[in-house]
Amino acid sequence: MQNTTQEEKPSQEDLLGFPNSMKNASHVRNAVKHNDIGYNHVRAIDWKEGFDWLQDPETICGEWFNGTHVVLQGFASPEFGAVIHTKKSCLSPVDYPTAWYNVSKGYRDGRFDRNKDDRLPGTIIKVTNHNWSHPDDPTSDYFVSRREQLKQFSSQLWPDGPRTLDSTQLFLYEDIQTGLPGKRKIISGPVGMNHKIFKGEKDEDGGHMKSAAYHRPDGLLFYNPKFETFGRIRLQDCTWWQLQHVAKFDTAKERWDSVELELTRLRENVGS
Repeated sequence: MQNTTQEEKPSQEDLLGFPNSMKNASHVRNAVKHNDIGYNHVRAIDWKEGFDWLQDPETICGEWFNGTHVVLQGFASPEFGAVIHTKKSCLSPVDYPTAWYNVSKGYRDGRFDRNKDDRLPGTIIKVTNHNWSHPDDPTSDYFVSRREQLKQFSSQLWPDGPRTLDSTQLFLYEDIQTGLPGKRKIISGPVGMNHKIFKGEKDEDGGHMKSAAYHRPDGLLFYNPKFETFGRIRLQDCTWWQLQHVAKFDTAKERWDSVELELTRLRENVGS
């Protein structure tokens, strides 16, 4: 089923072979499974069963953002009342004023189609120092729809060759930076400096260059329009991330050496 070529059209039986949870844009399933905890509390990882469609040439890739996953309803026809809701509750305008501000502004500015987008899944993320923010609040709850993740925040650099877990982990480490106009976080130190997209920044106070890499996205969002299925991988799923943040080491040097060994392994397996 998942090996259908680009020229072939999937049958109804093919499409029904995927569970509804893989077609749910509101709650995207993780494509990675974590195996038993190994050395230094690092878990080995594999693609989950049922995600062979990641290899399909029609599968596309965009940025994944950690945050509050919601559905917008009623904004295209506000006379019936608008709501932002999660799987379990609704987000009050009192508690999430900048989210409501940015969602309403998005409809006014034409980011979303009032005639079609009356049920719009996506993610509310915290973004700082950007031109979308509410003018009275430098930190904003900003909504990104699934469609925007796959279009405005799409990545054409995801490997064209074998889309292995190793090539995807290396891609997340070396080749991608977020398309958000404001950084949410920087990567510094030895790991940041060895990052392919590393860029020097001017320190506003001293005017000198400091070591900082622009923030990667929180992961990758996958979608196959032929099979109508979603999936994701997050940075914290990657073994290099686990070594940086979870593994137990006596010294910082042991940690960075371990990360470098893992990156060397990935590069050798990928052939870069």
